Order: sequence, then structure tokens, then C-alpha cells
Amino acid sequence: MRKFLASLAKPLVDALLQPNVSRLHSINEIQKAASVRCHKYVYDYIAGGSDDESALRNNAESFRNKFDAYPFVLNGVGPENVCTKTRILGTVEVDVPFIPAPIAGNAMFHTDGERAVARVAKRFGTTYALSTLATTSCEEIKACLDENDGDGDKTHKMFQMYVWNEGELVDEALRKAKESGFETLVLTVDLTWFGNRERDKRNGFSIPPKLSDPKFIYECLKKPCWTVDAVRGWKSRTFEYAALRDDTKLMEKQRDDMAGFVRDVFNPTFDWEDAKALREKWGKKFILKGVHRADDAVKAFEYLKADAVWISNHGGRQLDGAVAPFDALPGIRKAVGEDKELIIDGGIRRGSDIALALALGANAVAIGKPVAFGLAAGGEKGVERTFTILKEELERTMGLVGARTIAELRSKGNEIFVKRERLRNSS
Repeated sequence: MRKFLASLAKPLVDALLQPNVSRLHSINEIQKAASVRCHKYVYDYIAGGSDDESALRNNAESFRNKFDAYPFVLNGVGPENVCTKTRILGTVEVDVPFIPAPIAGNAMFHTDGERAVARVAKRFGTTYALSTLATTSCEEIKACLDENDGDGDKTHKMFQMYVWNEGELVDEALRKAKESGFETLVLTVDLTWFGNRERDKRNGFSIPPKLSDPKFIYECLKKPCWTVDAVRGWKSRTFEYAALRDDTKLMEKQRDDMAGFVRDVFNPTFDWEDAKALREKWGKKFILKGVHRADDAVKAFEYLKADAVWISNHGGRQLDGAVAPFDALPGIRKAVGEDKELIIDGGIRRGSDIALALALGANAVAIGKPVAFGLAAGGEKGVERTFTILKEELERTMGLVGARTIAELRSKGNEIFVKRERLRNSS
């Protein structure tokens, strides 16, 4: 009955209060729309960082006011010949050089959830990455993408995994990922301890939410669009981590104490030997995510035989003060050489940020918070708007600087984007 009433109320509530994402023109506007539509508990989960949130701020600020662009004029690059296609992981052709980062609990933002992000990734011709702590299973993502795959055009799928100490859970997750056609394993290694996320502590954050919490109920009343959508999805168990649905003990643990849950089921002693064993057990393409240091990146390629290294500080949600991924990028690129593949996330707010990251050494960029804000602002339409904005901004930047292709942008990067400090030193 509750779900039926919510289904009746949703069209009316959306018509009156749902943000019109087609009228949003930047990621900042999408973020604002997400704050208007969704529960404070959810918005803070997406937007927040750890401790004083300095790493969170530094991620975005690392792209600002450090490089000047020196465009090639009369470059002949127009809308009809600018091309954002590239290749990642050696063999995967993508139409845009960015991918949605794996994020836990998508259905909490909007009940379109991970399926919406996967469908948009498919439409934009890029790969899709599913979190271990997604609210949608590997099998469900496979079914979703299979419905939209035509003429043998399959979407490349990545499966992200944390450093669990539950061997059976790891084996089962890997089995399901393989059977569902996931081709790349992304091992996240920067969450062996749980970051001090004070916004979530103040809000009493949990998945699923505690319905007995007066603060949670009060916020529900303030955000009817989010609340009606959430009620519709409640009986479908959209507020549970899909990988843990059948483990009552773990579900209760993570609901009561998220930090304690991480402490109990993640393995802080996980080391290089463990990573190598997992990489060999997987046996397919492999990415190490959460790298900050050049020497760790070198070891990932040499010891683990990784196909790519993903430079990330977990969106500023783990170690406050951790180096911004964009600041770490040049040193890591110099250490590993030009032939190794680097993915970067953190602080991307504009298509011009994507262009800058590619020009200075990244092979691809992962988008986390902007995709989550898009989903929170308007479900699948919000995610599509996020992708559209970033693609249009990237194409515009490429046209203005005179780079017709991603390969050209990368090869001319150091000529186009010059660090201000370097200019001062040469004068």
C-alpha cells in the first residue's frame, strides 16, 4: 500500500518540486539542485570529506590558477572534426575519455540507482564501473546493459573491490562479476581504515536509514521529492548493499556502526603479496586504485603487472591532507613512463579540468561526485545532463586550444598548458 500511494504521489510531487535538470548549465548548478532535492543525510554523504575536508577542497583547487593555456590559433578544429574518442586498458575503445567512478549506495541518491549510471555510460560509449557496495548486483547490471546492447556492441564493465578480510565474500563477489561479464577488477587500497567523516557522524548516517531517528524523519518532510522516491524503492531493498543482502549479521553491523563495519570486515594488514594473490585469482584486466606515490605506481606495474594505476584519494573522504590526485599526476607519469596507463579522479568540475588532466599525463579521467550529484538531482536525466555538460565543455576546450583528438591533446599538452611557476623561472 505504501509503495502504491507513493507511485500515485510521485508524478504530482515531481511536477511541482523536481528540479528541471535540462536547465542546468554547470556541475555547480547540478550540485545545488541535488542539495535542493535530496535529503541532507544523502547530500552530505556525497558532498562531504574527512576531518576538516582540506583534501576535498584541495582536489578541486588543484585545477585552479596553476596553469595558463597557450592555444594554437587558426587551428581548423570545429564541431564536425573534434573527436573525444580514445582507447583505455590497451583494447577498450571509448567515445569519451571519462568514466563514472564506482560509488557505493547509488539508490540512496535516487532509486534509478546504478542502472541509470550504467545506461548513461552505455549511451555515451564509455565503460561502467560498479562498486562492491553498490545497491545493484552484478547480475542486475548485466541484465540492464544487455537490454541496451545491440549489434554486438557490448559495454565494458569494471568491478571495484575493497580489501575484505572475508575470503568467502571475496570469492563469491569475483565469481559473480566474472559470470556477469565484468572484464576488469579495480582494487581499491586506500580504505583499509575508515575516514573520519564528521558530516555522516552528525547525521547518524547508515544504509538502510534508521526510520526511528527523528532527525531523519524531519529531513524527509523537508524533501518530498526524495522522500516519495525513497518510499517507492523501499520494498525493493534498494537501500541495502547488494553484496550483503543475504548476510544478516553484516547488514546489521554496517547499519549500526559504519566505521566498526569497516574495521571488522576490511583488512588493514592487506599488503602487496595479498594484492598479487588477488590479481592472480582474478586473472583478467586489473587496476590498482588509491595510489598517491610514484614508487607505489611503479611497483603496481612491475610487481602486480597492473593494466592501469588509478590515482585517487577517495574524493577527499579518507586521509585529510592527502595529496590531490592532479598534483600527484606529473610525478607519477614521469616515474612510470609514457607507455603505462594512468586514470585520475578527484576535483573534476569542468570539461576543461578533464582536458588539463589528459594534457598533463592521464589516459582517462573518472568522475565521482558530479555523477552522484546528477543522480541525486534528477535520476537518470540528471546523470545524462552531467555527462552532456562535461562532454560539451571538453569539446569546446579542445577546439579553443587547437587539439583535434585526445591523442593530439596529450602529445601537445605541455605546449598548451604551462605552469605559472615555470613561466616565472624562465623569465
